[in-house]
Amino acid sequence: SPHSWGFRGVPQVHETHWLTADRFRPNHPWLLTQSPLTALQDLPTWGSIAQIHAAATVSEAYLLQPFILEAQSEEELRFVNSGTIDRYCIRWGEKPLRYLGKTFDRPVVRLPIDPRLQKRLLQAQQPKLIVAGMTRRVEAAIDLEGKLWPGK
Repeated sequence: SPHSWGFRGVPQVHETHWLTADRFRPNHPWLLTQSPLTALQDLPTWGSIAQIHAAATVSEAYLLQPFILEAQSEEELRFVNSGTIDRYCIRWGEKPLRYLGKTFDRPVVRLPIDPRLQKRLLQAQQPKLIVAGMTRRVEAAIDLEGKLWPGK
């Protein structure tokens, strides 16, 4: 059991992707001794393999504020920010979320929303990798179903 190995409280990772040693140098798989910085520079940039978007502009954050409420059903778009994203997992409903001076236990974005936020709504409804900002280390989690609305 996980408890006998001392893994209590460690989040379960549901999906993994392995990179083989020759993934980025198929003709030279033995070049494992190169410096880490050189190896990183050889990797594709995030922008070359995915669309990168900020959570919201400052004006969008204030437009969104009145639509963030406590959840009444499980079907609503869950609102998350850096405070509810831990390494590899979302702590929505486990950790309180603070947003523009208000605190929520289970925040959701209530629809319909201001038409000026339509682009952000469409982004929220797509599968995505959410990366927390302003953290000491990279903290990110995946939303495969498009059920999370990332905020500042």
